[in-house]
Amino acid sequence: MKQDQRLIELLNSYTAGTCTPAREQELMQMIASGEYDAVIKQYMMQAWRQLPVDHMLGEEQAQRIRNVVLKTQAPPVIPSYRNRRWLKMAAAAIILLLAGGGAVYLFNNRSASSKQLAVTKQPVIKPGTDGAVLTLADGSTIILDSASDGNLASQANVQVVKTGGHIQYLPVGTNSDNASLYNTIGTAKGKQFQLLLEDGTRVWLNAASSIRFPVSFSKTNREVEVSGEAYFDVAQDSKRPFRVKAGSATVDVLGTQFNINSYRDEAAVTTTLVEGAVKLKNGNNEHLMYAGQLVEAFANGNTRVFHHVNTGEIIAWKNNFFSFKDTDIKTLMRQLERWYNVETVYKGRIRESVTFNGDISRGVDLGTVLKMLEMTGEVHFEIQEKTIVVTM
Repeated sequence: MKQDQRLIELLNSYTAGTCTPAREQELMQMIASGEYDAVIKQYMMQAWRQLPVDHMLGEEQAQRIRNVVLKTQAPPVIPSYRNRRWLKMAAAAIILLLAGGGAVYLFNNRSASSKQLAVTKQPVIKPGTDGAVLTLADGSTIILDSASDGNLASQANVQVVKTGGHIQYLPVGTNSDNASLYNTIGTAKGKQFQLLLEDGTRVWLNAASSIRFPVSFSKTNREVEVSGEAYFDVAQDSKRPFRVKAGSATVDVLGTQFNINSYRDEAAVTTTLVEGAVKLKNGNNEHLMYAGQLVEAFANGNTRVFHHVNTGEIIAWKNNFFSFKDTDIKTLMRQLERWYNVETVYKGRIRESVTFNGDISRGVDLGTVLKMLEMTGEVHFEIQEKTIVVTM
């Protein structure tokens, strides 16, 4: 307990800019030990909640944090989906929540560049919001962003009801077979949405995504089609397997939680199992997946399996965070493009060997995210209306 209090004292001193070299070294050692993860996380979250929304990083603070990055450099990283303990400790040492604007931490795993930070004053591009378009079985559409709470539509014996920012499909009266009536919910760039299907399955849609599903499922199976990214919490029903089609991949489940990323501009359809078990088919390949596994399904029928992945990192978007782990600049920018509804132009040579690690809130403006990235000294951004120019 006394050591916990000592750590908090050192963190307060560091964030205030009054830490002596000896105390700073003591702080780095405590963070690197790995014994105070819970204390550090609690401290970061508390400080994050106390930050004003428009708080930005001063140049002096930026340089001080950058100096800490240099002191906590780790050995070269081999890209993988594994969670690295040294990375979390180095990231915690940076304490980027001091910077405000939404960064919990951000860390670049290459040796530091001698380039000066060049942060240009940029126009404000706000983060995405909840919203989607519902297409009913008769082809009519409802803009869910602006629709009021209450009954939106009735289709056969199912009512579509909006409640608290998401929609529910509620059976009423006799449950007839409406499996031939399909609805589609789609999100644009800069939008996300949640829905509750007729069987009780919950679905979270990321930006630029869609789901096609029957108004009510048949008595023998439950099947939906997804594009983009979605997280499923599937209601258990041993008599009616739940099937998700995404690109070339098909996932069969009974009751479980999993994430599917099937954006067309990604190399593969990625399925990550959070809880339970699923069977994934892709071409002639079939995998029985267990919690903590990730499978990449390629259009040519091939698959690649990763074990013991950090599922929290992969579903960070559902919890309103970006989570970058050994992420190259182009992959990173695709995520920002979808959420902030922007396009990217690359100028000059792009070093894809440079990767980024860190968690940043999706609730902050784009300029704040870009500034956090620029702090690594490896990349510079310029916002030209809705286009981001990237130089490295």
